[in-house]
Amino acid sequence: MDSEVSDFGSPTEPHRHGVQLDWKNLTVTGKNGKNEVTILNNVSGSTKPGELMAIMGSSGAGKSTLMNVFTKRNISGLKIKDAVFVRTDETCVQNLAP
Repeated sequence: MDSEVSDFGSPTEPHRHGVQLDWKNLTVTGKNGKNEVTILNNVSGSTKPGELMAIMGSSGAGKSTLMNVFTKRNISGLKIKDAVFVRTDETCVQNLAP
């Protein structure tokens, strides 16, 4: 049976289109009672289409917070400084930081 070719490429030709996610100097702070707590401090990174990225760290390292900033979920009460950008074809589409 022949493989069906879709917009996502074929088994022999990798997908060349997609979304790139870039974040630079991302800092996220929140409150713990009356104290301000830094959850992410000056974090930078990038993912490119077709890449697999693993976010690893110990409990409380900020993995879920980083994913929440990317998806704009569960971020009420947090201060987000600097930017997260979604890019397609080298064009900035959206700054995800509120």
